[in-house]
Amino acid sequence: DYKHPWWTKVSPEAMDLVKKLLIKDKEVRITIEKTLEHPWITAGDQALISKRRQSNDFIEKFKAMALVNPDGS
Repeated sequence: DYKHPWWTKVSPEAMDLVKKLLIKDKEVRITIEKTLEHPWITAGDQALISKRRQSNDFIEKFKAMALVNPDGS
């Protein structure tokens, strides 16, 4: 639990995300994809959601390219 006075100013959505990010077990912890889709991150900004999806697509293409050419050639 977060009892320090700092946390009284933090929204419930932000608290939810922090809790999910601080889980030690990587099998249970929130993924980066789910983090980028979390309501605290995306709240009301559809353009931002679209840009993040485009960024994720670019990252996946980059990873695929790196796997094909691991030495950079």
